[in-house]
Amino acid sequence: MFSLLHALSDNQLSLQIPLSFLPVYCILEVRALQRPPPGVKIVIEAVCIMHGKKPKKVAGEKIGTKVDDYWEPGRALLQDPVQFLNSLYDYDKDNIPDSVIKAIQPYIDNDEFQPAAIAKVSKACTSICQWVRAMHKYHFVAKVVEPKRQALREAEEDLRATQLILDEAKQRLKEVEDGIAMLQAKYEACKANKEELERKCEQCLERLARADVLINSLADEKVRWQDTVESLDDKINNSSGDVLVAAGFVAYLGPFTGDYRAALSTEWMEELAKNNIPHSEDASLINTLGDPVEIRSWQASFKKTQTKQYLRKKGTQAKTKTIAGLPNDALSVENGVITRFSLRWNHYIDPQGQANKWIKNLERANSLEVSKLSDRDFLSTLENTISFGKPFLLENVGEELDPVLEPVLLKETFKQQGSTVLKLGDTVIPYHDDFKMYITTKLPNPHYSPEVSTKLTLINFTLSPSGLEDQLLGEVVAAERPDLEEDRNQLIVSNAQMRQELKEIEDQILYRLSTSEGNPVDDLELIKVLEASKLKAGEIQAKVAVAEQTEKDINITRMQYVPVAVRSQILYFCVSDLSNVDPMYQYSLEWFLNIFLLGIRNSEKAGACPEQPLPSPPLLHPTSAAGLRVEQHLSFPGRVWVCLHDQEPRADLEGTLHIPHGTYHPCLVVAFFTDELTERVVNINNYITFSLYCNVCRSLFEKHKLMFAFLVSARILMNEGRIDMDEWRYLLSGGAIKEMKDNPAPTWLNERAWGDILALSSLKNFSGFDNDFAASLEGEPLPGKWEDELDAFQKLLVLRCLRGDKVTNAMQDFVVLNLDQRFIEPQTTDLSVVFKESTATTPLVFVLSPGTDPAADLYKFAEEMKFTQKLSAISLGQGQGPRAEAMLQSAMEQGNWVFFQNCHLAPSWMPSLERLIEAIDPSKVHPDFRLWLTSLPSNHFPVSILQNGSKMTIEPPRGVKANLLKSYISFSDDFLNSCSKVTEFKSLLLSLCFFHGNMLERRKFGPLGFNIPYEFTDGDLRICISQLQMFLNEYAEIPYKVLKYTAGEINYGGRVTDDWDRRCIMSILEDFYKPEVLSPDFAYSESGIYKQISTSSDLNGYLQYVKGLPLNDSPELFGLHDNADITFAQNETFALLGAISQLQPKTITLGGRSREEIVEETSKDILAKLPDPMNVQEVINKYPLLYEESMNTVLVQEVIRYNKLLEEVASSLKDLLKALKGLVVMSSRLELMASSLYNNTVPEIWNAKAYPSLKPLASWVNDLVQRIEFLQNWISHGIPSVFWISGFFFPQAFLTGTLQNFARKSVISIDTISFSFKVMKESVKELTHQPNVGCYIHGLFLEGARWDAAEGKLAESRPKELYTEMAVIWLVPIPNRKPPESGSYLCPIYKTLTRAGTLSTTGHSTNYVIAVEIPTDKPEKHWIKRGTALICALDF
Repeated sequence: MFSLLHALSDNQLSLQIPLSFLPVYCILEVRALQRPPPGVKIVIEAVCIMHGKKPKKVAGEKIGTKVDDYWEPGRALLQDPVQFLNSLYDYDKDNIPDSVIKAIQPYIDNDEFQPAAIAKVSKACTSICQWVRAMHKYHFVAKVVEPKRQALREAEEDLRATQLILDEAKQRLKEVEDGIAMLQAKYEACKANKEELERKCEQCLERLARADVLINSLADEKVRWQDTVESLDDKINNSSGDVLVAAGFVAYLGPFTGDYRAALSTEWMEELAKNNIPHSEDASLINTLGDPVEIRSWQASFKKTQTKQYLRKKGTQAKTKTIAGLPNDALSVENGVITRFSLRWNHYIDPQGQANKWIKNLERANSLEVSKLSDRDFLSTLENTISFGKPFLLENVGEELDPVLEPVLLKETFKQQGSTVLKLGDTVIPYHDDFKMYITTKLPNPHYSPEVSTKLTLINFTLSPSGLEDQLLGEVVAAERPDLEEDRNQLIVSNAQMRQELKEIEDQILYRLSTSEGNPVDDLELIKVLEASKLKAGEIQAKVAVAEQTEKDINITRMQYVPVAVRSQILYFCVSDLSNVDPMYQYSLEWFLNIFLLGIRNSEKAGACPEQPLPSPPLLHPTSAAGLRVEQHLSFPGRVWVCLHDQEPRADLEGTLHIPHGTYHPCLVVAFFTDELTERVVNINNYITFSLYCNVCRSLFEKHKLMFAFLVSARILMNEGRIDMDEWRYLLSGGAIKEMKDNPAPTWLNERAWGDILALSSLKNFSGFDNDFAASLEGEPLPGKWEDELDAFQKLLVLRCLRGDKVTNAMQDFVVLNLDQRFIEPQTTDLSVVFKESTATTPLVFVLSPGTDPAADLYKFAEEMKFTQKLSAISLGQGQGPRAEAMLQSAMEQGNWVFFQNCHLAPSWMPSLERLIEAIDPSKVHPDFRLWLTSLPSNHFPVSILQNGSKMTIEPPRGVKANLLKSYISFSDDFLNSCSKVTEFKSLLLSLCFFHGNMLERRKFGPLGFNIPYEFTDGDLRICISQLQMFLNEYAEIPYKVLKYTAGEINYGGRVTDDWDRRCIMSILEDFYKPEVLSPDFAYSESGIYKQISTSSDLNGYLQYVKGLPLNDSPELFGLHDNADITFAQNETFALLGAISQLQPKTITLGGRSREEIVEETSKDILAKLPDPMNVQEVINKYPLLYEESMNTVLVQEVIRYNKLLEEVASSLKDLLKALKGLVVMSSRLELMASSLYNNTVPEIWNAKAYPSLKPLASWVNDLVQRIEFLQNWISHGIPSVFWISGFFFPQAFLTGTLQNFARKSVISIDTISFSFKVMKESVKELTHQPNVGCYIHGLFLEGARWDAAEGKLAESRPKELYTEMAVIWLVPIPNRKPPESGSYLCPIYKTLTRAGTLSTTGHSTNYVIAVEIPTDKPEKHWIKRGTALICALDF
């Protein structure tokens, strides 16, 4: 019934709905129709029938017939639209005649009388149609419902009658119940009176008992409260000083390191004492503002999920409690407290990402939003967080902040319509009070303007050695002794809980006492609280005793593992500094901790380590310890670590405890090592050291592996105090000569070596070494006492002086001596091993070197892994970003591999790649997905990808043998026999492969090989082979000229930008492309090792021949002198030392002198030596501009150039000295300059205004002084008879001036004049007058040859003699001169040993000066291959 009523009401509603959408104008439109469509006519007919309108008879289609037409009556019905609508609304739907229903039924059944059909012709008719159909439906529903309504009305009448009877019965029941309640009340009153009397009796007895308890309990609390009052009084009295220190700490000390903070805090405490400001003795930021429980929640509230996943993947369980929030060192805790109490937004200097991770963990529950300035939705994200009061982390900012952040940083809020708002850009947004903002940067040493410091609180989160040591110590103890680490964590919580419980009890007692009314003995809660306080105080006292013992046990155990923490922090900082050498050497702290934890778990176990805490060590009382002096020793069995004044132990003592002189120790705690624990610590250290070395070496280029091993061994020794820091600095960058002395053996000891010995003798431990060396020039061992007194490291310094080329070999021996043989053995990269260690979220990065391509290796590996069909590759470049992104998304879903090649070619897309990788969800990505990347070293490659990915370096084969092997492995027997001239093809193919290997390996000799190290590739060889095969097939005779041109000028020469290098390539190619190579007896080298073989050999024969070649290439193959190997080794040594010098920390103390003191001393020494600028006006007056003397102009120009340099040097040194004293800001420019001075290199700001030079700083300054003296002598004594060409700032101007003088004197066009050259027999001193024509020059050095004065021609260099001084050369201007065709070598002159420079408008390098003709009796090609050149200035 109810469903029928519901249907009826729904139908009533449906009657109204269509009419509500029927506007009046629509009705008028229908009425206005002259010839209505059929649909309209049907609707009008239906509505007329519903209203009972009679049709009009009109003529039908057949003649004589009449049909009903409702259109005219219908139009009359529509005459008044409002009235018509009202008639529809008011229609008597409950009383529709059956005749009308019967008449309307055909229309209802008609398919054309449907709203959808009618809607196609008229909107108004659609609504009328719906109305008609609704009326029809209503009629039938109402007929069914009406009987039901009648039955409902009758039932309701029966209900009302029954209800009246029920109400009368309830009234009678209520009267009975009221009577019963009155009787019950009387009973309860009597009973209550009885109980009250009993209660009063008991109360008297209880009050007597409680009074006794109250008196006793308050007496106990009195003692404790008196102590608390005294403590609070002390805190209140000292609050001004304590809060002042804490406030200063928060406001000013955030950007500084831990040591500097401690120094400033100590200074502040002294000032407080001096000014009589009350303060606590242990006043500090943490003691004043820190809450131990809150600090612990920052530190240990989160697990290191990544580490646990990593350990599970390795098959181990992450049982230990690890720190993943705030690190537990003091610096990080201070930073946490500063964050908590800073009133400005915090900006973290966070190169290791620790602050970033802590903030993400800390604010994770508050819906932290993370963004970067480079994100497209950065501003919208910031707006949302400000509006909704969420925390916002802006990460990876640079040194400049976006100006749009200004109002947010300054909190420039204002009121608008009663709400707090902030204007961000052009938008005013609501400001929520819960909004927080954090900013982090990964820059290790950013330079922020003072304005940034006023807007933000800068907080230095840079990891310090001591801070990392604390963290690692906690990790190793947690791994080795999880029970004690858990006890330590519980101890912090327990102490805090006990203090909190006592405080709550005190608060309750005070509250009860203050609010108690009436008799206190009646306050049961007060009595209970006092009893609980007494019990809790006793319980706490017992717990304190246990806690003290537990803490003592923990500290003893922690001290025993300090060597592991010390070693590991040394290793981490060795690794983290590598990015200074190559931008691809990036390693995260998280990655290091994974290796550290795995090292602890996988290292070899020693004997049974004690499961229980070690017994308490003996305690030396002040009375016994006070008398200990340096000459007294305390001997204990086993190895001993000492902890002085709560400091971490730093010295490993072998059996004997030595007390430093003049030091008294009121308390000395000594912890003993067991032999088993000592062995365990050694095992952990050895395993972690080698494990880290292997992991790092996989991602290092070959040239840096020895550097890393040497750095690790050296820093371990530094930590043990076995390397003097002055000596270390000398090894890396040399030193300055304090007192110049004559070379005792100029015949075999070059000036560079003697100068280095003099500089070495200025070190404390080498005092007098120069004298002993000069007195004992014979014999191999070091002179006198030095052979026995110097250790292995110190002998490296001596070797650096005498044989720089042998230092790398000595470094290998040093590493073996201090670490192990394993650290110098080759470490190979296996793709399968790297793949096993990777996950779907870990990119695999191939770090390329020029000329390498790992694609073939990867495709082969994919084939082994059955992934050939699932590997997609793309070479990145302009416009490839969207395609690569789509490929990446598809591969993640399907579990494919993606190979992005040449990432360095798409630097603009790298941020997008970083974002895509960071967005990979481990729970959603397919586990088989892998991302492979290749890139040359690039500063644009995202650091986060490098830190979190697996890196592998790919290098080309080294050596001619390896290159030949690589080439021939790619051939086949069919290919060797594919040419019509098989014999010639095989011979010339071997020649071509030798030539290719020659081109590649010649680069290692530096400028001796090529001025510019060109990146020749295997593609160059392949195209040459194709051309060789083609020309041999097409020509009857072998076209050597064509082959040489295509190979030397096009394929290889096409990469060459230096004409002298092109000359060298063509000269070398002539040895490989000539008819003689077809002979089976032809040799490519004088020794005959590299030779042609029989062309009857198959591929295997050629491979066997190649495998039999020497592993190390002889210089003779390249046409170089044996000295080239020395040059190569020296360059390798100094490159290695230069790389290590880039890894040095910027805060270091050498022999008691700080870095700043050394820089200051160096600056003052240079200023003392630096000559004053020359008076340009005086020079112009004395040497005026004359047509007949161009040298006057040359002199003035040189003076102007040198003056600019002198002024720059002097002003920058003075600014640096002021900056070191804090008088001016230490800008980044001055900081770089200070770093250069410290490393004994020429600052870049000087180089920018100076002449080209490779000399170290000390030699550069001396050279500058000599150059100024040269000009001063010229100014004072007139034009010199012999010009020191090396002393010119711009020697090309001098040469042009010489030609100009001759041209003007002879009245000849200067374009027709060139120099003729004559090497003089006379020395500089013997040439006292200028020549009549041209000029004499000196100061040049020959490299790759020597000048034989007796024979008057070029000669081979003597063994180990790399550079020789060239005789005086007479430059003779001659018009229309033709160079000689033979008997001379056209030798280029370069300003420095690098020879390379930038290409100038002359078509030559800016390093190039001129080419001179030097007499020789050998073919010019011989000296070209030797790389013979004249150098203006050496590098020492």
